[in-house]
Amino acid sequence: MKTFLILLFGPGASLGSYLGYQHYYVETLKLSEIVGKTDNNLMNIAVNFLDFNTSLTRNDIKRLKNKKDYWIGRMKEVENMPKRISFIK
Repeated sequence: MKTFLILLFGPGASLGSYLGYQHYYVETLKLSEIVGKTDNNLMNIAVNFLDFNTSLTRNDIKRLKNKKDYWIGRMKEVENMPKRISFIK
């Protein structure tokens, strides 16, 4: 009975792991898959017209989302810096 379960679930788990790896780390996304659908019809037309392979994977998108708040904070720091005009003589 144990041998039967190993023979049944072993290949299934291996196949599932392989397909999950392919889906998350290997398959690249198109622009329309990243942007999704919006309420703006003109934007939907533009995205569908300019739909191209971005070479980004689902893992890349997750990593970018995790760093989004950090980079927004950095941009705010830069915007709040005093404006200085210097002339090099």
